Amino acid sequence: MSQQIRQRHSARGSSADQADSLTMKASGGGLSAKSLIESSPAQHGPALKLHVPAIYKISPTCLQRILSSGWFPESMSPHWIERHLVQAGSFLYRFETDQSSEPKGTPVQLAAVEARVVGEDDYLEGLELMFRQLPPGSDAVFSVSTFGKTQYFAVSSKEECSTWVNS
Repeated sequence: MSQQIRQRHSARGSSADQADSLTMKASGGGLSAKSLIESSPAQHGPALKLHVPAIYKISPTCLQRILSSGWFPESMSPHWIERHLVQAGSFLYRFETDQSSEPKGTPVQLAAVEARVVGEDDYLEGLELMFRQLPPGSDAVFSVSTFGKTQYFAVSSKEECSTWVNS
C-alpha cells in the first residue's frame, strides 16, 4: 500500500490522477500515520497546534484577555494541542499521534499554502500572549495559511521551524 501512496503523490500530471488521490484521501483509505511515515515522506515529526475556540475568536479583546487569564476552562481559551505532521508528496497531513489510523482534518495541499516563520513582532489578532508563553520544549512557531484559514504550529527549534516552512 505504501508504494501506491508514493506513486499517487509523486504523479503530478493529469487531473484524473489528482481526483483519484483526493478520493482516496477523503475515504481515509490507507492514510494512517504509520503507513505514510513508512513510505519515506519528505518530512514528519511532532508539533503543537494552536487551537483557538470559536467563542474566543468572536469575543472582543477585553473578553479575550479575561478568557486567557486562567480563570476559565481551557476549552474557552487558546491552547496548544499535540499533533504529528507528515509531509508526503504534495500534501501536509495532521495526525493526533504517529500511530493514528486517519488524518485529523483535511490534508492540506502544499501548492495552495503560504507557510512562514512567526516572529515575535508579528501582530496575531489577540494571540500575542500565546506566543510569548510557548509550551515547554518549544522554541519557534510557524504558520500555514490556506483559503483564509491560518493554523499555527510550535516546534522544538528554529532550525526545525525553518525546515517545515521551506519544505
